[in-house]
Amino acid sequence: MESAKALRILWPLGLILWTGLILLLGYQQQQHHRQAVLDMARAEAIGSYNKDLVYRRWVARQGGVYVSTSAYPRPIPIWRICPSATSPPAPANP
Repeated sequence: MESAKALRILWPLGLILWTGLILLLGYQQQQHHRQAVLDMARAEAIGSYNKDLVYRRWVARQGGVYVSTSAYPRPIPIWRICPSATSPPAPANP
């Protein structure tokens, strides 16, 4: 009889503790996953920034990028309003 009464008290207590443990582990797993995603996003952003920086430095060393007018890259008609957009850039000083 004593064991049945103890079992009636311990069973819900064990169930509550087990549920709390599962919830705690799930929360920790979610936080770990969130941090891993943020770390990967940060690494991708840094890589993209560095790629853009290298490209911009290369373009600056070349004196800029200019595409001459031909049949393929047709000028955009709205740019006729701004003459400096359609004229070639001034040569860079070495």
